[in-house]
Amino acid sequence: MQSETWNAFTRALLRWDRSKVHPLVAIRNTAVVTLTLLTAQILHQPALGLVASLGALNVAYSDGVDAYRLRARRMLLASFICALAVFLGEISGRNHVGAVVLAGVWGFGAGLVVALGQTAADIGTISLVTLLVFGARPLAPKQAAIAGLLALAGGLVQTGVSLLFWPARRFQHERQVLAAIYQELARVATENVHAGTAPLATALFSNAREVVCGPSGDHSPESETFSSLMNQAERIRLRLLTLARLRRRFERDKNPALTTLGEFLDTCTSCLRNIASAISKGDGLSQSAVNAGLTDAIESAIDNLRNANSSETTGNPAFRSAMQRDAALQMDALAGQLRAAGRLATGKGTGLPVTAGLVPRTPMPGSGWAYRMAMLRANLNFESVAFRHGLRLAVCVMLGDAIARSFEWQRTYWIPMTIAIVLKPDFLTTFSRGALRLLGTFTGLVIATLIYFLLPESPITDLGVVTVFVLALRWFGPANYGILTFSVSAVVVALIASTGIPPRQVIVLRGINTLLGGALALIAYAVWPTWEQRLIGENFALLLDAYRNYLREIRNVYLHPEQNDSDEIDRLRDAARLARTNLEASSDRLMAEPGVALAIRQEIPAMLASSHDFIYAVMSLESAALEEVRTEKTCAPLLHRYLDRVELTLYFLSTALRGDPDHLSEVADLREHHRALAECAQNNGSRHSLALVETDRMTNALNTLREQVQELVKLRDQRKG
Repeated sequence: MQSETWNAFTRALLRWDRSKVHPLVAIRNTAVVTLTLLTAQILHQPALGLVASLGALNVAYSDGVDAYRLRARRMLLASFICALAVFLGEISGRNHVGAVVLAGVWGFGAGLVVALGQTAADIGTISLVTLLVFGARPLAPKQAAIAGLLALAGGLVQTGVSLLFWPARRFQHERQVLAAIYQELARVATENVHAGTAPLATALFSNAREVVCGPSGDHSPESETFSSLMNQAERIRLRLLTLARLRRRFERDKNPALTTLGEFLDTCTSCLRNIASAISKGDGLSQSAVNAGLTDAIESAIDNLRNANSSETTGNPAFRSAMQRDAALQMDALAGQLRAAGRLATGKGTGLPVTAGLVPRTPMPGSGWAYRMAMLRANLNFESVAFRHGLRLAVCVMLGDAIARSFEWQRTYWIPMTIAIVLKPDFLTTFSRGALRLLGTFTGLVIATLIYFLLPESPITDLGVVTVFVLALRWFGPANYGILTFSVSAVVVALIASTGIPPRQVIVLRGINTLLGGALALIAYAVWPTWEQRLIGENFALLLDAYRNYLREIRNVYLHPEQNDSDEIDRLRDAARLARTNLEASSDRLMAEPGVALAIRQEIPAMLASSHDFIYAVMSLESAALEEVRTEKTCAPLLHRYLDRVELTLYFLSTALRGDPDHLSEVADLREHHRALAECAQNNGSRHSLALVETDRMTNALNTLREQVQELVKLRDQRKG
């Protein structure tokens, strides 16, 4: 177990995330910072240039290559929050008690907002660091306001340069994301990926709707079209998932319909690739080019499936015929969705058609300020990781700031600043970042010392050092935290040196204060840690709750097909996907923690696999819902009763994971209920064939998951004992 923790720690130290290396972003960020400093030097105002360049550098962390509208919103928010931090830091600096209290309050807020995601967490950390740095140079309100405006100006210039090409490339990123999704759908169609292995990368779909559909309230023609393409992709995914299951069934049963289904999926693959190309290029491909051969393929496929001789297959011929009927229905529906996506992708000129009659926008779960405030209120308790992190960060920052203000040294704000940067909600990130922070800082200080020893101290040297290391900071820093801290150390030395302060003094003091701050952060986390072992049960329970809500809506489609609410289904599916992503991240953190029993390390991935198999069966059930309702209602009461038991099972499993396993013994084996459904289906010509197959998979998955939860509860009780 210790070796696994050490291996995870080593991987975190050596991590290189190539996807975050963006040379053009680094160049434009560096250019703004360098030109700001150069302008200040020309105007003989180095102190003002320092403030403006720090404002630009702080906002540079929010830059990226994502959608322009998301980038604009994020960078503008960072500009105003960091400017406010500069102003409040400088006016509070004269009152030590007030400054320490303000740092604590801001630190609690910066810790709490990790509940809103990585973007909010990054802005919280950067603004807290800004507050602490400028709190060390108290100014009168007027001067503080000027400094805040300068920081705001630097941030706005950085934002403006980042958004410079927005008019010419308005929807380039949205197109790329959508095209990637349709290319992935084409891959799934052609490779017949097994559903249990998550055929579509969860990360690809997790953030796609927010990126593609834009902020809430954006009803521009382009945004509505992208939203419709996203909705069609979700539905195409369900159909492909179901057809992949049917294809494997046909292979196992040697069904003569296998060849027809394979040819149809090959046609769909070509169509999906054409749609992806049309979306990506916006070149207005013709409708016939996108849907080449689709109409003929679907008509031929349905005829072949209807005429296929089921008596040649193994097993029940009536059931095999019903499976072929299900395949034909799925193929017909998929062809309609592909034609709709093709129409959306093949607009003239911009590649965007008019929006009349498009699918209504599906709101993202977790979008809008009301939701974010509700999320923060829900985290105001000691069981919340974000709340505990906020308290720990607030206390440690206040302690570090109080210690810094009690010393006569200069630049002691590096003590609380290091705490703010190092301290994170989880064990692995805190200790890996702590190690990299100290190693990177001292390496950067040594390099800066050598540079200023070899080169004359002059504005040109300062400007050159800033340019080189800001470029390294923004180019390679996002890929590895050690490079980031190494570059930051050299940049800070050069920025302060540009105001006339001797570099050697800066270097020594920064090294001492960084060591103190890093040690305090690591000690604080060791004293009051947040162990993922305590949280994994709740995170798994949240996943099962999300799955239960999604299943309930699918069940309602069978009960009341006339009340089918596709928007609500999409919302609940997105919420389930988010819960799954959170659980997988929690599982990864758990594997890196020391002291986790080997049995628990093995049980959690097995539980995840069972839950994946269950949810893919539910998604296939959604895909079959409307066709099954239209064709047969004889077995509907038994199906509804079965789904009721599934919901109840999910509820009892989630309560057991939350620490109340008393009702686990009441969970009946779902096989008995499924057997009754199967007998009804056989007696009525197997009309519910697809629903029968998917409920069988659900039964296997949940029965297995129940046993796994019982084992996990037993292991948890043994550890407590």
